[in-house]
Amino acid sequence: MTQQKITIFISHAKDDETLAILLKDFLENIFLNANFFVSGSDLGGGEVWIEELRDKLESATAIIALITPYAVENKWVYFEAGAGFAQRRSIPLIADGMTFKTLPIPLSLLQGRTFDISGLKALTSDIAILMVS
Repeated sequence: MTQQKITIFISHAKDDETLAILLKDFLENIFLNANFFVSGSDLGGGEVWIEELRDKLESATAIIALITPYAVENKWVYFEAGAGFAQRRSIPLIADGMTFKTLPIPLSLLQGRTFDISGLKALTSDIAILMVS
């Protein structure tokens, strides 16, 4: 019997796409039984993007909100992170000079992680817990 792959949605601002892809590559090497979705690079031509986005958000085991100075100005990042809030699937990941003190509400109400060694270790643990719950 094959196990169904889980989906990890990485929410990001357009200017952070390179960082989001690096995060995706890093996590793919850890979670071999997972699909990762980064909208800027993973949407195919001709797809109805808003429907694909909704489907990925609905099926996501975890929604990682990559929070940078660009992201705090981006309404889509809040929208996408909010899609997982009720099911406790959204995890803010702060990077690029952001701190927990500068994390805006409502993202500051969630336990976040930092884009460094200890934060990525905690993030992988968070995802693993979501995979088994």
